[in-house]
Amino acid sequence: MTVRYLILILTTRCNLSCRYCYNGNETGADMTPEILGRAFALASDGSEPLHVQFTGGEPTLRPDLLAQAAEEARRLSRPVTLAVQTNGTLLTPELLALCQTQGIEVGMSLDGPPAINELTRGGSRESFEGLRLLETRGVDFNVTAVLSRANVGFIADLPLVLAGFAHARGFGLDLLVKKGRAQVEPVQVGDLAPNIRKLDERLVLINRQRTRPLVWREKELLRDRMAGHQGDFCHACRGESLAVRPDGWTYPCGQTSDSPEFLFGTQTPNATASSLIRLKLTGPHCRQCALHGRCPGECPSRLHYNRGEEAFLICELYRALNESLEAVLKKQA
Repeated sequence: MTVRYLILILTTRCNLSCRYCYNGNETGADMTPEILGRAFALASDGSEPLHVQFTGGEPTLRPDLLAQAAEEARRLSRPVTLAVQTNGTLLTPELLALCQTQGIEVGMSLDGPPAINELTRGGSRESFEGLRLLETRGVDFNVTAVLSRANVGFIADLPLVLAGFAHARGFGLDLLVKKGRAQVEPVQVGDLAPNIRKLDERLVLINRQRTRPLVWREKELLRDRMAGHQGDFCHACRGESLAVRPDGWTYPCGQTSDSPEFLFGTQTPNATASSLIRLKLTGPHCRQCALHGRCPGECPSRLHYNRGEEAFLICELYRALNESLEAVLKKQA
């Protein structure tokens, strides 16, 4: 397989205990330098750009391993981009200097205002200190929020939280994956649309005041599809992504790591193993949907783990966004 998206799970340890963590309560372990080198060997072939995502657990628990991984990635003979996903609680000036030197993009995991983030994730005081450190050090960052029943009523506050950070570049919303700890419930059908519309209204107002607008990932994805641009939801949909755990076991993506049905093998991906390519967002309602033919689709691993109504919550999100976009177009006409 040709790897275009490499996910390195540098550690399965974490300093927080998010109520919805899809990794559950597994024993913590760190990736060894040997496994790290073998992981990069799997992604060394090809001349097309490679994106390397450092994740965990909490990858900043091992800043030394993060530094080593960044150096090894830069030695590959193909164009490489790097990113780290962190809860922000352990950020330091030294770690941010590493990110700036190596060109590592920073993604923050944050579920809303401090009180809501504390409810779902914990460590809010430290996470917001991390945000302030990113700002003072001049490091651009994006935010990813997990949408659940616990925070959906407050998700419209997310752009307000980010409004005062000049180095905040945007945010994305990940629907809850029913895997692992699952101590919070998925969003209820009907609750998502009004909060998505409210979020979009606030985002528009806030962006009028910003020099550089906040980018909402799902909104931009929908705009691309409405403009006629086609593409898969992610690299895993094309069989081009690979996640490597600290023990060397490989999977098609981070969310499927530790699921036996998606196990590729140890350091040698098995092309005959079950993958995510076959999982598509489709149902009897699709042909009647206003977005038929231009739907951005859904994360295939979420489709696997979420069953019933939860599998189609993304449809409610995109339809609500579509209504907002069409309303703007009508005003401009």
